[in-house]
This record gives sequence, structure tokens and C-alpha cells, in this order.
Amino acid sequence: MKKDEKTYIEGLPEAYKPLTAWKYFGLTILYSIPVLGFIMIIVHSLSDKNINRRSFARSFFCGFLLVAIALVVAIVFMGGFGAITSAIESGDIAGIFQNINVPGLT
Repeated sequence: MKKDEKTYIEGLPEAYKPLTAWKYFGLTILYSIPVLGFIMIIVHSLSDKNINRRSFARSFFCGFLLVAIALVVAIVFMGGFGAITSAIESGDIAGIFQNINVPGLT
């Protein structure tokens, strides 16, 4: 980084200072700790001390939401596929859709 860039960054208010690569790395490790990380994501998402950290925490939270949604969809489909295969194995082809429990559709 050039000297004039460092001078410009040092002159920024604390809320607008960019995070270093090591801070992003450390925050990623912190947010990956199961309970403490989720609490810190919420704290950093709501704080206004540093806008870049707040944005990173919010993006990490969105990633958690996407993974949670994918897990729910996978569990629903696995349960649905399990009911289909068990109905096929038992020979009850007509009752395939009676064994599928999809929340919100029953």
C-alpha cells in the first residue's frame, strides 16, 4: 500500500476504516464457533462501530440462513423420498402420497 493511501485510511473515522484481511480471517473463525459465533454475528450486525464489520456480519448471517433453508429443504425431501421408497418396497404404490408428510401441505 502506498504512503498516501495509508495516510488517507488513517484519516478516516473509525466507522469507515476498512478491515484488514487478518481481521476478516479472525471474524470468520469467530463466527464459525457454534453458539458464541451466532451471538457475535448478532452483536456485530446491529452495532455501528464499524460499517465494514457490520456488513460482513450481516453477509455471514445471510449465509447461515441459506444453509438453514437448504438443510430444511433437504430434510423434507429426504423424508419424502424415504416414504416413496418404503411404499415401493412394500408394494403399496397407490399409497405413496399418503406416506409423505410435507409441512404446510397436509
